[in-house]
Amino acid sequence: MANLRETRKRMDELGLTWIKTDTVEDMLPQIAGSECGIEETVKTELELDEAKVEAEQAELKKTREPAPAMPKGLGKPKPASQDLDGSSETVAGLLASTEGMTISGLIDGLTITEADLTTDFMKQPALHARVVVLAATANGKMLSAKSRRRVVEGELYKKHKEKLIEGGIAKPTEKAIGAEVDTDPAWIASEDYYASTTEAYGLFKGLCKSYEDRKDMLVQMGAGQRQEKDQTGFSMHGKAMDVIGKKTA
Repeated sequence: MANLRETRKRMDELGLTWIKTDTVEDMLPQIAGSECGIEETVKTELELDEAKVEAEQAELKKTREPAPAMPKGLGKPKPASQDLDGSSETVAGLLASTEGMTISGLIDGLTITEADLTTDFMKQPALHARVVVLAATANGKMLSAKSRRRVVEGELYKKHKEKLIEGGIAKPTEKAIGAEVDTDPAWIASEDYYASTTEAYGLFKGLCKSYEDRKDMLVQMGAGQRQEKDQTGFSMHGKAMDVIGKKTA
């Protein structure tokens, strides 16, 4: 079995991207795919996004000096975020795909009216189904964003490593490369994209659990009402028999 050094060397020969945390098992499928002539569509999409960002940066440099590097998490560039289309992965973006549904509406739907449990029972399946679909959609987008972020990290790692070498640093350190990646607009945008999908999934997953709890509560309250009616009916039957007994005596 190939060791880590040989595998990385083969990745470099094929022009494939790898990062320090990749294991041999992570890289072997990429090598096999490249040798078979399979194109990495995700990589192609990323290169298009990166080209857009670089073009916009070039336009900005014509009018003013570039802004100083910002720490990770700050200075979120709007163009890069638009390229990644993170806005459509937010809570509001997912709700827009439903028919007039809002977060407040979903929360209000958790309310139980004790005097009208029948209506609540009838509404429960449809409301629960909506949040299940939203949660599943948000989960898929979150996993996609996580995968995309990893691709972005690998591409930017290779890009900035090469730039540092071209700038005269023969062996750039991991810290130096990481600092360049952390302040790159494409990386910041990918972080925002992932955060928005994670937020949406967390919210809808929580609502799913709440609607499951609501169903259990409806069952318990319905059983309680039936038991109360049975006890009341039994009590009234007993009183009627007492009256009949006294009259016959």
